[in-house]
Amino acid sequence: MNTAYELFQKQAEENKQLYTLLRFACKCDHVAAFVKNTEAAIVFLAARNKNIDIFNCGDVPLNFEKLDPILSTLELTMTVANGYSSFEKTELLYIDSISEGNIKAMELTNYGNRASKYILIPKTVKYAHNPEENISVPLEKKIGIVFGINHFIMNNDDWFILEHDDVDPGMTVLINRKNVDAY
Repeated sequence: MNTAYELFQKQAEENKQLYTLLRFACKCDHVAAFVKNTEAAIVFLAARNKNIDIFNCGDVPLNFEKLDPILSTLELTMTVANGYSSFEKTELLYIDSISEGNIKAMELTNYGNRASKYILIPKTVKYAHNPEENISVPLEKKIGIVFGINHFIMNNDDWFILEHDDVDPGMTVLINRKNVDAY
C-alpha cells in the first residue's frame, strides 16, 4: 500500500464520504478543489491524479508539509493558489468552501461549467436547508446549500444529480451528461 493511500485511510476514518471523492477522482486525470483544508489533496494523491489544483478559499494558509515526502515519489503536478481567480478547467471539481446556498450558487454558476465531468459538494445534508453558522458573508438572507445546487442544475441542462449521500454530513455528486456516460 502506498503512503498516500495510508494517509487517505486515516482521513477517511473520520469522514467516510471521502471514499466517494476517491471513487470519482480515480476516473479523472485532472482534478481541482476549492477548500479550507488539505483533505482533498490527500484524496487526490491517493487517486494518483496527474494534475491537481488546490484553491484555498479559507482564511488560514494550507500546510502541505506532511505531503512533501509523498509528492516527491509521485509523477504528478500539484499547484496551490489562494482564492479561485486562477481556476481555468478540470475534469472533476470538489467544492468544500463556505456552506451557504448563495455562495454555492455563485461558485457553481461562475466555475461549474469549467468542470467537464463531475462536481462534488460535501456537507449537503448538514447544511442542506440552513447555512453554516458564524459565517461572515455580506448577505442579508443566508440559505442552505441545496438551494444553490438547485439553482445551478435548473439553469444548466447538461448537469444533473448522479448521487446524493444522505448520511450526515452528506455528499452530492453532479455529473455532466455531455461528457460522461452515467449508465
